[in-house]
Amino acid sequence: SITGILLFVCVCEKSPFQNCFASLNTMIFEKQTTRVYLMRPNKRPYVTVTSASPIMSIWSPSDKHAPFVCIEPWYGSSDGEGFNGELSEKEWIQSLLPGEVFEAAYFIEFS
Repeated sequence: SITGILLFVCVCEKSPFQNCFASLNTMIFEKQTTRVYLMRPNKRPYVTVTSASPIMSIWSPSDKHAPFVCIEPWYGSSDGEGFNGELSEKEWIQSLLPGEVFEAAYFIEFS
C-alpha cells in the first residue's frame, strides 16, 4: 500500500508537468513522511522519492508557471522567524565531532 505524502497531479498530453504545479509554491513537512509521490489521475505513482531525512520540501515557482516540481529531502533548514540563537541551537542542525562522518541517501523511482 502507498503511505506518505500524496500529490495528485494532472498528466497533460504534451508534458506531465505543463500547468500542473501553477499554484504549488512551497510545502515543507517536518517529521511527517519518508516518501513523496507524484500521482497520475488514476492514482498510480509516476515519481516516488524516499528518504529518511527529517524534512521533505516540495516546491515549484508558482509565479513563473514553471514546468517542474522539486522534491527535496532536507537535513537542515533556514532560521525560523525570530530566531536569534547560536548556530548550534538551530532546529535540525547537524553536528559532527572532528573525524565523524555524516552519510545520507535518498531514492527516486520513476514508473
